Amino acid sequence: MKEFTNTLREYLLANGASDVGFSRVSYDRLDYAVSIVVKLSDFVVSQIDTAPTYTYFNHYKTANALIDRLGLLCGQMIEKKGGLYMPIPASQTVNGHNTYAGEFSHKKAAVYAGLGTIGKNALFLHRDFGPAVRLGTVFTNLPLETGEPLGENLCDGCNLCVKHCPAQALYGKEFSRENPEDSLLDRKACSDYMKKHFMHIGRGSVCGICMKVCVSHFRKKEES
Repeated sequence: MKEFTNTLREYLLANGASDVGFSRVSYDRLDYAVSIVVKLSDFVVSQIDTAPTYTYFNHYKTANALIDRLGLLCGQMIEKKGGLYMPIPASQTVNGHNTYAGEFSHKKAAVYAGLGTIGKNALFLHRDFGPAVRLGTVFTNLPLETGEPLGENLCDGCNLCVKHCPAQALYGKEFSRENPEDSLLDRKACSDYMKKHFMHIGRGSVCGICMKVCVSHFRKKEES
């Protein structure tokens, strides 16, 4: 399946993905996951100050729509190869599981694919792009060539996100595969703050402050 894995990756990149990874992560009877990364605009993210901007919310929605389209294209290729597939929406809360969770953690699949790690802000930190990304996941029963998780922690002792979180929802803990991401963030405090202060932008569904300060740190780290 190495040839098909490479073909699938190149196809998704050609259709708008910024990066693609593969992991052995299960969903029901589907034992492999395709992680799709779409990078956000650093400039749009840089405009966030004490609140998300209208431009950021639109950019966020547009990136999610692209990811969902790529998930469908990915699945169609998998079916042509004789496999089954299940795309997980880029941004969808499933109330039957947990008020603040989706059907499956895109971040978990991306970490196991070796695309990056999870920061103290509970955001996925891509190995090259940092936190300014959106993720999607497609599960399949086709055996794919998988990546290896990174061995390094990309936060590198930084606590900017913890200091700048207006909801004080971040615990300042470092992620490890033994340390679930729920232990990094008070999801209810984060959600309640957004709904109280940002209902005029995306009905309180986005913030981005921790992403903005993390991007600034990530870029300075690259330059040094």
